[in-house]
Amino acid sequence: MTRLAVIRGNSLNPYEMQNYSPIEGVHFFGTLAKTELKHPNTHLLKSYNNLACRALGLQYYQPSLSKELRELDPDFVNTLELYNYDSFTGVRHAVKNNKRSVVTCWETLPSHPVFTKTIFRRYFRKYILENASFFHVPTNKARDCLLELGCPDDRIVLQHYGIDLSKFKFKKQEHEVFTYLFIGRLEQEKGIKQTIKAFNKLDNDSQLLILGNGSLRGFVEESARANKGIKYLGVKPYTEVPGVHAMADVFVLPSIPHRLWEEQYGMVFLESMAAGNPVISTSTGAIPEVVSDKEGILVKPDSVGELVKAMRLLYNDRKRLKRMSRNCRKRAERDYDAGRVAERLVKLFYS
Repeated sequence: MTRLAVIRGNSLNPYEMQNYSPIEGVHFFGTLAKTELKHPNTHLLKSYNNLACRALGLQYYQPSLSKELRELDPDFVNTLELYNYDSFTGVRHAVKNNKRSVVTCWETLPSHPVFTKTIFRRYFRKYILENASFFHVPTNKARDCLLELGCPDDRIVLQHYGIDLSKFKFKKQEHEVFTYLFIGRLEQEKGIKQTIKAFNKLDNDSQLLILGNGSLRGFVEESARANKGIKYLGVKPYTEVPGVHAMADVFVLPSIPHRLWEEQYGMVFLESMAAGNPVISTSTGAIPEVVSDKEGILVKPDSVGELVKAMRLLYNDRKRLKRMSRNCRKRAERDYDAGRVAERLVKLFYS
């Protein structure tokens, strides 16, 4: 049986990994951090993230990773990003054992300091760019980033990620109370403040559900106490997320980019579309690649006025809402089915 080692370190999560789980012979490598990923071939390794490791750019350093790879002897190695120790270790293992390696790259900002922060990271980037068999990107924004970092275009392959569509039921009708939904980190860059401000300006009979955690949790809880239409759902395991999407009519996540971050993909957008919920977001990062004007409305970042207008539009124009809802599910089935993505990844890795 062909063995595929998917190395993700501290980034091991069920969102991305659902695209790999159907692949026969796959093994996941991550740190001992808590993970919701449930797979029999999951290897959780001890890692170090002390001050010295962070200063050297060796966050979540896994000294046993090389040994684990030697014992598994994978036929193919898939790692994450250009600047991680575990990515360097995976590519180096492939080179030493005459195996193939692919590096998945999400990052869209070539000027981000993660690429040059320390001498180790600069070395990792150089080694990986020179020695990885090829590079996998989920968006054209990530492709452009790699090109600017010096990666040849003929070694970059674009393949979107998807989700398990069977867990997301396409709703047949609207809810008794029109419902907007926000799912994400409760941080400034996710636009949670703008979402609440916009909702407070609406003059319709609707509610806003919020799921997530972060530094602005107190602001969200206070807003929920001040406006009975706002309901904070706290934090839920990923297995319960499909049920939350089923409670909504429209999904709202108005991301706001800054110097060190922009939306790289947004798996939650795929979930929303799978549930048939049109998306209201911003025209930043890779969002326009994931959500078109057939499935949602993209507004300017940090514009409460445009956000209010979009939220009102989908509330008032129910024909447009239903049309977008059908388009969402069609797009999810066409482009974002994790089962089909797994088949494409197999062809990508083993061809």
